[in-house]
Parts: sequence; structure tokens; C-alpha cells
Amino acid sequence: MSRYIDASCRKCRALNTKLFLKGSRCSSGKCAIERGKMGPGQHGVDQKFRKDSDYELHLKEKQRLRLAYGLAERQFRSYFALANSQKAIPTGGKLLELLERRLDNVVFRMGIQPGRKSARQMVCHGNVFVNGHRVDIPSYQVRVGDIVTLTDTGKSMISVQESVAGKPATPQWLSFSPDKFEGAVLTIPTAEQIGVPINTRLVIEYYSK
Repeated sequence: MSRYIDASCRKCRALNTKLFLKGSRCSSGKCAIERGKMGPGQHGVDQKFRKDSDYELHLKEKQRLRLAYGLAERQFRSYFALANSQKAIPTGGKLLELLERRLDNVVFRMGIQPGRKSARQMVCHGNVFVNGHRVDIPSYQVRVGDIVTLTDTGKSMISVQESVAGKPATPQWLSFSPDKFEGAVLTIPTAEQIGVPINTRLVIEYYSK
């Protein structure tokens, strides 16, 4: 799969949205958005008098959601196709549910890692167990009742200890015990519980064209 190796902050600047791609840096004063650097380029671009076209609005909203979860276009499109095939469930809500149930996102949401990128790396390195079995597939879909734990190596990682010590808020559909480094999936996440500031209607319209 293709891998983006350039500066992550330029994605946030181009979309004028904080995507939390750099973990703890995004919550500090070093964040490019916090420093007011908007738009691509060394000095940013003054977009005050520039109005996006309808296509650009749809494209940017799709890019915000895709990049926030760290997915390639082909992988994101497959999630949309799967969500769109569930006729009994609104496509936007189902799409968010599928993205949230990814194991790398669950590790991030539980506060085990400060960002989805580091959470994905941790899963790929085999430091995460689901129901007592090692799972090294970031796209693994968790289910209600699943128990997520860490290996001894995972528990001793500095990034894990610092992230857990920060006591990040855990979504209502998850639980996490910082003493045991253990979490559980309580329910299927709903759009209200996810709280991602994305207009999924624009994403649906983008792929419907």
C-alpha cells in the first residue's frame, strides 16, 4: 500500500482543519493550525476572499474524513461501498461506525496512543491482543464484548505510558482501565457518540457524482 512520507502538517493546513496526525504535537503550541498558518506553502495562503467551488467543498470534506483515519483512497472507497450497501442503515452513520471500529482507531480512542498513526504502528508490531489473541491487522473490526489488552512490551512503551498518564477522555461506547492497560467494547458506536466534525452528506454526494 502507498505510504505518505512528507510533512503531515501540510495536510491540515491545506484543509484548514486539525486532523490530529502528529499525536501530542497537535495539542501543543507547535501545531501549525494553532500558529495560524493556513493553506499550503511556506507562508500559507490568504483564503479570506476565496470561495470554494461545490466540487472542492465535497472533495475537501471527503479528504478530511479519509486523512483523519489515515486511509488510502482505495481503502476508504471500499469502506464507503460497504456502508452504502447497508440499505437499512444511513450511509453516513454506517461509514463512521466502520471507521471507528477499526482496531487502530480503538487503540487511539482508548487513550493508549496519542494518535492513530502511532496506534496503527503499535498494532502492526503485534503489541495488541483482542480477546487474548494477538492481532496485527489495523483494519480489524472490533465487536461488542471484545477485550483489548497489550503485551508487556506494549505496556512499557514510553508513548503508551505518557498517553495513559494524560487521562484522555474515553468515548461512551468504550471502557478503559489504565491500571490494567485493558479496555472493552461496550456498544456499537453511533454518530452522536463518535462526534467527528464531518458533514457526511458531502462525502456521500462526492461519491454519488
